[in-house]
Amino acid sequence: KENEIMIDIRDIKKDYAGTVILDGVSAHIARGEKVALIGRNGAGKTTLLGILAGDDADYSGTVSKAGDVSIETVPQRFPDFAGTALDFVSEGARRLRHELGELEASMGSAEGKKLDAILVRYGELRERYERTGGDEAEERAGRYLEGLGLGGHAHVEVSSLSGGEKNVLALARAIAARPELLVLDEPG
Repeated sequence: KENEIMIDIRDIKKDYAGTVILDGVSAHIARGEKVALIGRNGAGKTTLLGILAGDDADYSGTVSKAGDVSIETVPQRFPDFAGTALDFVSEGARRLRHELGELEASMGSAEGKKLDAILVRYGELRERYERTGGDEAEERAGRYLEGLGLGGHAHVEVSSLSGGEKNVLALARAIAARPELLVLDEPG
């Protein structure tokens, strides 16, 4: 699988209220490849990364992914989050557990095509949960925090952490999700 094209970007164009940000951007990323995107401030680097991660659908051109490529992003700005450092790092698995539980609850009353759709979605989410080691998410999050020097902060509210600690925390969460592609947007 090494060197297999994982992401293919073709002729991406994006503007904000008539101001062109990206015009004709094309590239590809192969498995195992490390890529750096370099440019001046305002050149559209963060915009392109948002398109790549699927956070922005308002563009023209194509982004093709080989299968269901998992992508995690460490953003420039730390997101608002109410909870502990351990909660933050394991949030993806907890969200999957919650959605799986809701689907399980809806299976009993669903019939026909609706039930079929629920079962398909459940299978997709369950596969992702298993692939990312969802049952061990909190334990793994604790190990990542320990390894990154934040073990003593596992049960500390995120809001009380310093900016640098939050940057490390964002990296820990992205790594804990076991993505095939890790996108770091101007890591500090």
